[in-house]
Amino acid sequence: MRAIRRHLTYANVMSTLAVFVVLGGGAYAATQLPKNSVGPKQLKSNAVTAAKIKKNAVTGAKVKNASLTGADLDLSTLGAVPNATNAATLGGALPSSYAQAPMWALVDKAGIIVRQSGGIEAAPAFAAGVYQVAFPKSLEGRGLSATRALVEGDLTGSTSVGASLCTAAIDCSKFGIPNEPRRALVAISQFEEGPPATFTNTPHAFWIVAY
Repeated sequence: MRAIRRHLTYANVMSTLAVFVVLGGGAYAATQLPKNSVGPKQLKSNAVTAAKIKKNAVTGAKVKNASLTGADLDLSTLGAVPNATNAATLGGALPSSYAQAPMWALVDKAGIIVRQSGGIEAAPAFAAGVYQVAFPKSLEGRGLSATRALVEGDLTGSTSVGASLCTAAIDCSKFGIPNEPRRALVAISQFEEGPPATFTNTPHAFWIVAY
């Protein structure tokens, strides 16, 4: 004991106490961390796993903008966008109700319909080679085309066939035909070489198509 006492000094005692204080403080810090004392520096990389995150703890505000891709989403759980649902059902109408089936007719040179898609009327108009054609519905928003029909005793030379809707721009009313968007005038003329060169209205069979 006397030998120990001879070696005990103030410095020895204080250094020994310091060791115990450090060890005791470390144990305290490891088991009783103060609130909000752990930050990014205290966490190892990949230390936080999915099992450690509370359900619904990560909100949209916590997710970096433009960081998620299709591979991160379960697309089967996504509902349809309201407008997309309406587009898929076409507002409750059948797709066929939006399709515009072509309307057509084959008319002979006397203005009599030989064949047609249905509901079309035709007749000679105010002059030879000019015909009026009435369709069962408006032709607004549709294309209109008329071509010469190839028949026996066909015309020789160049032939011009034109079709126009009976609107205010054409004014079919001056020929006694109502200005209605379902009506059309068809004019057929044959080119005669000159001199002088002329176009003469000529009766002829024709096809007319509204598409």
